[in-house]
Amino acid sequence: MFTRKKVLSAALAAGAFALVATSLGACSSSGGSGGGKTTITFLVKNDSTTTKMGKDMIAAFEKANPDITVKLDTQPAGTEGDNLMKTKLSTGNMADVFYYNSGSLLQALNPDSQLVDLSGESWVKDLTKDFKSVVAGSKGDGTYGAPLGTSQAGAVMYNKKVYEKLGLSVPKSWDDFMANSEKIKSDGGGVAPILQTFGDTWSSQLFVLGDFGNVLKQDPDWAKKYTAGKVKYADEPALEGFTNQEETFKADLYNKDFASVTNAQGMKMLADGQAAQYPILTGGIATVVQNEPDKANDIGVFALPAHDAADTTLTVWQPNAV
Repeated sequence: MFTRKKVLSAALAAGAFALVATSLGACSSSGGSGGGKTTITFLVKNDSTTTKMGKDMIAAFEKANPDITVKLDTQPAGTEGDNLMKTKLSTGNMADVFYYNSGSLLQALNPDSQLVDLSGESWVKDLTKDFKSVVAGSKGDGTYGAPLGTSQAGAVMYNKKVYEKLGLSVPKSWDDFMANSEKIKSDGGGVAPILQTFGDTWSSQLFVLGDFGNVLKQDPDWAKKYTAGKVKYADEPALEGFTNQEETFKADLYNKDFASVTNAQGMKMLADGQAAQYPILTGGIATVVQNEPDKANDIGVFALPAHDAADTTLTVWQPNAV
């Protein structure tokens, strides 16, 4: 997304399903400019994978645009980062260009009044209808972000070697998932059946968020009803995500240090076979590809199972945006 502050024009050529390494053109109307040189800022999350992506993009962009210098800023992810975004925008201190969620979290930033509408850019015609819908304004019009990265699922990433060793099959129902988890607990030689990483609080949501496809399978109009205040998470079928998480906790299926482990640490534990199953966003595989590329193929993924196998549906997020 692009803030109105300072940036007069910008273009970002982006593919909806591939990492962007592109031409971003911008000019600043105040400060940061001298001798024909313009300086802009690019804000990303402070995890190692995203920071590296930001640095690589800046290097490629500055090479293609020698008259522009890009300064990299970072901030935390999760709720802390969400609050910082809103504060920076409301006080006029936001970076010129920033990397953030599409969808409902974008809407919480009031894009119609805070960000530049990019719908007139030439690359917008190449965006998918689904992506346009998650970077539109509050009335469904305008385009307030360009895709950066890939789509991803809220699902269960699992260590294939652990599954193979114990003779396990990908579960189709919740009972299958619990049976697999109990088998890992009893015969896995200390491998954590279910990995949780509450050191990064956002990751604690995936039992609920990853169940969204299963909810829609049972009630295709649930999202519209929820937006209209006609249904609640306190009721079925949406309550199921919470009760599932409660059940796994009571069954003592988590890694013992679940309250303090971070997402990056968790991805290493999964890749190393210290944990078998991890309800999480599949974009986390980028951390393994970066840090332990030889183990990336040891990790598979399956949809978070519904209680009825016929309802098991993969929940997919559109890419984040710039």
